[in-house]
Amino acid sequence: MLTPYGKREIILVLILSILFFVIFMFLYQKTGRPLFKYLNVVPLLLLLFTLFFFRDPPRKIVYRDCEILAPCDGFVTHIDTAEEPYYFKGRARRVSIFMTMFDVHVQRSPTGGRVVFIEHHKGQFINAQKEESLIRNENNIIALETDYGFPLVIKQIAGVFARRIVCGVKVGDTLKPGQKIGMVKFGSRGEIYLPEDIDFDVSVKKGQHVKAGVTVLGRIKNCR
Repeated sequence: MLTPYGKREIILVLILSILFFVIFMFLYQKTGRPLFKYLNVVPLLLLLFTLFFFRDPPRKIVYRDCEILAPCDGFVTHIDTAEEPYYFKGRARRVSIFMTMFDVHVQRSPTGGRVVFIEHHKGQFINAQKEESLIRNENNIIALETDYGFPLVIKQIAGVFARRIVCGVKVGDTLKPGQKIGMVKFGSRGEIYLPEDIDFDVSVKKGQHVKAGVTVLGRIKNCR
């Protein structure tokens, strides 16, 4: 299954692949050089990689009350307290996840709630593995008023190759746990922020690989 978020890129790469195939076959027939025939492997590999990147495998969402699910696939790089200047406008609990080029990039809601705030911020496109990318890169903020009465922020962060952030929700939408909310294309980051005073029992560790809508990042104690 492919995500509709990649429709434009898939069509573009498919057209280019067909175009290069025709050109290389024409040159092969014209010159008889095997090199042109072998060059057809390049656009084929590009097409296969594009289809692989925009894959959206079905996932069974199993959610229990008070859990916070991973918003994206990738490796946990930060579990700490950090500044969140856009919605919380202060210190907040943070879990940051780095998505490699080989991870599924469709992002999902960590819990149920209503979208109350969305704001896109222009910035740089620093390698998402670098610390400075967390605050300087282009990003999109999605804030939820969760079903449990506390706010939660999802931050989509662009990377050196990820030049387009797709936000698939709008203010006023009601989300279910694990519901698809968008993606950042070609390598990036996803983060969640929780109020600093929330009793959040983290169940993952740094370096662990997590899956969006499947891996439980932690549980809010006494959330009801």
